[in-house]
Amino acid sequence: MTQRTVDYGGRALPVIGAYDVAVVGGGSAGSACAIRCAQLGLSVVVIDRYAMLGGSATNATVCPMMPTHVAHRGVFAQIERELRASGEATRDGTTTMLWFAPERLGMVYERLLTGSGGEVLYDATLVDVLDAPGADSAATGARADGADTTGRPADKAGTGDPGTAPGPATRPAPRRLRHLVVMTAQGMVCVEAGVMVDASGDAVLARLAGVPTRSGDEAGANQVCSLRFTMGDIDVDAYRDYCLSLGDEFSPLKFGFFFESAMVVGRGFALEPLFRQGVAEGLLSEGDLRYYQAFSVPGKPGVMAFNCPHIPSLVSNTTARGRSAAIVEAHAAIDRLARFLRAKMPGFGSSFLVGVAPMLGVRESWRIDGVYRLTEQDYARQARFDDGLVRGDWFIDVHSQSKGLFHQKGYQPGDYYEIPYRCFIAPQVSNLLVVGRCISTTFLMQASVRIIPTVIDMGDAAGCACALSAANGVLPLALSGVEVRRCADAASPLG
Repeated sequence: MTQRTVDYGGRALPVIGAYDVAVVGGGSAGSACAIRCAQLGLSVVVIDRYAMLGGSATNATVCPMMPTHVAHRGVFAQIERELRASGEATRDGTTTMLWFAPERLGMVYERLLTGSGGEVLYDATLVDVLDAPGADSAATGARADGADTTGRPADKAGTGDPGTAPGPATRPAPRRLRHLVVMTAQGMVCVEAGVMVDASGDAVLARLAGVPTRSGDEAGANQVCSLRFTMGDIDVDAYRDYCLSLGDEFSPLKFGFFFESAMVVGRGFALEPLFRQGVAEGLLSEGDLRYYQAFSVPGKPGVMAFNCPHIPSLVSNTTARGRSAAIVEAHAAIDRLARFLRAKMPGFGSSFLVGVAPMLGVRESWRIDGVYRLTEQDYARQARFDDGLVRGDWFIDVHSQSKGLFHQKGYQPGDYYEIPYRCFIAPQVSNLLVVGRCISTTFLMQASVRIIPTVIDMGDAAGCACALSAANGVLPLALSGVEVRRCADAASPLG
């Protein structure tokens, strides 16, 4: 059988697969979306540049999952059930954090996806997007009358800048994508799909498709990046005892396997004098004191994962050279931290460096300008929406370049805001959904929506939107957000 090809600048690229849905980025949002798509009977492929699903959670060693008290959709429950059955994830009985071993989470994502009939294309990087031949407003399914079908804010909605798209008189017909050009070891290939999902974290697909984006705060500075690492052969009990002996009250986990510890310079943390001693003795640089945090890892006795070092020199993380230089800088900082801990920190005398994350820990980069932009005013008002798909309650957690940590006052258990469907779609592309940290929000609001449980729910809900699109023959941009919510509540109810 002759393989189909697509002309790409005079080159005939092989079409290696045709799917209902193609997801770019196999992080927590993308994996959840693909899992839900597959479970609803859609053909789906995840395109990921690493060799393990999970994105930041696995490849950047972002563990554990931060605490949340909201009801989640069904994929989250499936993930937790599989993780806990493995013995390498659990709750600690005190907080609402879900502790997990990163490699196990990646395997759980892969098993849930492939076990439901989904596919993964690993070691693959998106290069370009190609339109469907002859795509126009009729082909996209866009409403000719320009009516709003996506749902409106309910009474508790915020009144911040909604980023509403221009009306039908001024808005050009949206693009309809058909092929993704992907670089693989085989060379450049094409993947065909009816619906595209950008779960890249950096809005890579959306930007290639011409969707406007924003990056950083009002000065253009992104949240600080980190490069995480792990150490082994730690006497965690001795480390905990030392921290508690200093009157360190950061961690509520006074007993048992799990422990977390932190030090932020100038914030009165009990460990700061020891770190200052490390600077005085030439073991650390002053910048190494900016942020330090460590967590136990289930299934790995004596191993802790470190949410540091901060890399404040990377003011804008949107350039290739900048990210590369930051990683080099972080490697040197990790070497200093590991040597310091081994020399000075009780419990670390025989410790060693287990590994350094192969992925830079990016908290925020690009955010799309969608049909609605979620704002910090929505956070303050605990906004509800007719097309609200996801609940969030994590505080506004900014690792700022200029101000250090900035935390908006958090919610009480039971409080939450909703993320509407309109944050997942952009008026420029009819068959594109965007999920994960790069949805349509302000800089401050993104600092709340970016945690793993929340983006898993985004992906789950987006998978339901893909199924509704396929069932009704209506592309995502023209779907009613209210109908998407009904579909999600039926297929993956909050629980």
